Amino acid sequence: MTAPEACCTVPPVKSNYESKGEYIQITDDLKAYTIGPKNAKNAVIIVYDIFGYHPNAFQTADILAEQLGFRVVIPDIFRGKPYTVDQLIRDEGYEKLAIWLNEVAPDQSVLNQIDAVVNHLRKDGAEDFGYIGYCWGGKFAFLVAKQETFTAAVGIHPSFTTEEHKIGIKIPIALLPSRDEPDFAPFIESLKKEPFGQKSIHHRFDDMPHGFAAARGDWSVSLTAQRAQEAIQLAANFLKENVGVRYK
Repeated sequence: MTAPEACCTVPPVKSNYESKGEYIQITDDLKAYTIGPKNAKNAVIIVYDIFGYHPNAFQTADILAEQLGFRVVIPDIFRGKPYTVDQLIRDEGYEKLAIWLNEVAPDQSVLNQIDAVVNHLRKDGAEDFGYIGYCWGGKFAFLVAKQETFTAAVGIHPSFTTEEHKIGIKIPIALLPSRDEPDFAPFIESLKKEPFGQKSIHHRFDDMPHGFAAARGDWSVSLTAQRAQEAIQLAANFLKENVGVRYK
């Protein structure tokens, strides 16, 4: 498993965006940011990057809810204690970050929490689900795509991915890497033989660094904001086309 160097060295930018949603309690110790119609039939779950809740993530959720009419939810996997800039500077690399992630958010625990969000939303009437993950959260786009709970998954500059993650994909997946991630085009091409393969997409942002659409993206820079908007629009179009559609 590898991660772009920027994933382990570049701190998040500051933003003054004021979110429009609210917080709900999923389980006794898991809260989530949510926006969009409570009774929406379609829902999108977003898993953030290592820096947790950030205005850029909230702004993305708010845009998606407005554009799609879906309910959008961001569970607080790190329980208000994400990786910090001080840790990033002190640890200087991938190894300690990977250890921290394995301690606070091992894969199965995160998948269980995603399931808890799905179950909560189903009680409110949601029937079909899409997924978006950023950076570290992008890894889980591959993992939820192996299940049948979701009908579409998006990984935006995904990191911590392995070859094993690419095996057993069952739904359309959209991968939107920056210049710092591997070339996922061969993987997407390998899905073409599947019934959903033609719906899967790969779009590189070769003029953007890792994290540009999440906490590391300085959206006060016009080009970064433009590329982030393009990534969000690609994700929105993909989710609109695929959430709720099932392939045999």
